[in-house]
Amino acid sequence: ILKPFKVEEVVHIVHRGIEKQRLTSENIRLKEIISLHELSEELQATLSMNEVLVSTLSAATHNLSCDFAAIYLRDEATGDWRLASHAVHPDAPPGVAPSGLDVDKVVAEMADQRAILVQAPQAAEFFNMPPENISTFMAAPLVARQRTIGILTARSCTAGVHFIEGQRKLLNMLASRAAAAIDNAA
Repeated sequence: ILKPFKVEEVVHIVHRGIEKQRLTSENIRLKEIISLHELSEELQATLSMNEVLVSTLSAATHNLSCDFAAIYLRDEATGDWRLASHAVHPDAPPGVAPSGLDVDKVVAEMADQRAILVQAPQAAEFFNMPPENISTFMAAPLVARQRTIGILTARSCTAGVHFIEGQRKLLNMLASRAAAAIDNAA
């Protein structure tokens, strides 16, 4: 804006900026929808548990830009949780490891079968590791036939990176698609 300016010019520029932001957000949502659609088609085409896990985790690390994603499944016989598979983003900081998650604490927090999103330092409460290693954390239940069969988690260890509500919703959608595919594969 060049001085002297008119109020109409400022209003026009602000409206243009708001419209640009709206279009950017819409573009991001559409890319996420396309990605989910592609994942859904890929998951429906396979009955291999390993392929389902790998595809889901690949979609999570790519679309959520997280350092680490994992799927934990409940053993039907014992009720215990096990790490079924995990993925580390290629650009993740060194030392990102699958260990340390207190799955029972996460499941208790998701008692209403809703995905959770927490930032540091509260994110560290779900882990048995130093809090400086976790910047942000999300988890979504894998629900099939009205029961929780597992959880899909994502975390970032990169300082200053924080998940937002839109990413929590995307993780929840990924978990929903994955749960159906895991149930079919099982």
